[in-house]
Amino acid sequence: MSPIHHPRHPTSILRFLGVLFSGRFVWLLSSLIALMIFAPEFGDITLVHTSRGRVFVSDLINAVFLLIAIRTYHHHRTQYWILLGLAALSVALGLIARSLGDDWLIWLGPPSLFAVGLILVSIGLLIGTEVFTQSAVDGDAICGSISVYMLIGVIFSTGYSILLILQPDSFSISPTLEVQDPSLGPHRLMLYFSFTTLTTVGYGDITPTSDLARSLSNVEAILGQAYLTVLVARLVGKHLAKSLADEASA
Repeated sequence: MSPIHHPRHPTSILRFLGVLFSGRFVWLLSSLIALMIFAPEFGDITLVHTSRGRVFVSDLINAVFLLIAIRTYHHHRTQYWILLGLAALSVALGLIARSLGDDWLIWLGPPSLFAVGLILVSIGLLIGTEVFTQSAVDGDAICGSISVYMLIGVIFSTGYSILLILQPDSFSISPTLEVQDPSLGPHRLMLYFSFTTLTTVGYGDITPTSDLARSLSNVEAILGQAYLTVLVARLVGKHLAKSLADEASA
């Protein structure tokens, strides 16, 4: 008689989902994915319209993403308040630049983006240090590792966005792609370019033309591949070490 296979009990699935979404890094990873998918698609939709300017959906998405990233390390009280202050400064500078007009963007846009980049670099270093030094490999550690990889792409996109403001001819952009991005965060095209560079896809519809833009692109491509190599080796090494320890104790 063939064995009877019982379907997985619903409580087991709920328990698995509870463990998965109880981690600190899964929400950061989810916000990064939402930033990539929804900000470019719905970024131009207006949420609030005032005499001093407008607030867009992309602004809300960027703000939520920053808050989730900072909230990941809320237990580090000093760092938490410093990062929260930088986020408030970035949003304030962006809103002021928008209300004063495009002439002020070149003065207030780069500091706003630099503050965002500083926040993300700090969060990325904190997560990377924690993930690569802990002994256990679980779902939360994997989410944290992927989050660091995606944070690298967003960090470089802030740098490219600053370049785009200060030196618009730093990139050659296909006419079919050129869009005006009103959001307070990284320019949507620079976010797209950053991830195609990080993953070494390189579609060619956006190419760096200045020396600094090409240098940053090279650094990002090398860093992205090096990170994946080290990450895979580290996770596999931890898994093998744990398997050997379990066999030895059995």
